[in-house]
Amino acid sequence: MTTNPFETPRTDLSPVAHDVSSSDNAWSDGPLLVIRRVGARLPDVCIKTGRPAGARMTREVSWYPQWVYAMLLLNALIFLIVAMVTRKRASVEFALSEDARERRKKHILIGVALMILGVAGFFGAGIHPAFILVGLVVLLTGIFWALIGARLLWATKMNDTHAWLKGANPELLAALPPWRGF
Repeated sequence: MTTNPFETPRTDLSPVAHDVSSSDNAWSDGPLLVIRRVGARLPDVCIKTGRPAGARMTREVSWYPQWVYAMLLLNALIFLIVAMVTRKRASVEFALSEDARERRKKHILIGVALMILGVAGFFGAGIHPAFILVGLVVLLTGIFWALIGARLLWATKMNDTHAWLKGANPELLAALPPWRGF
């Protein structure tokens, strides 16, 4: 039998190959990952792909109540002050596969490239004033592309002891014990 050197390598790794059902740091609450706010360490399973992963990362996630956004209507400075005062934080250590890391890096690089093109658009204003508007749109698109593409887990709710996070792989969530609300 001949092998095709250009064929994508095959692997027998199935999603969530590790036993995560006995976790005492993480639970699933529907589409959300529930963790302890302090000292949460997830299993060696990629949070994005659900496959075994060796590289580990520690990230801090922040959350503040939804009503804080109403402060933007008053003033951006008031919003920042209220957001900093009411903010809650949680720290989580998790695994990330090489594929997920590469995808994240690609999104960041595309965002940075768009930001550079957006700034370059401002220099085209000497040719035509519309380049300022185009440059601004491309710059803002690059900022949002990098921010959204780079995020891994983000908080949707926090109480004094636990945090609810979005962004985890559905197979990983299905393998975790269900949240019992304690």
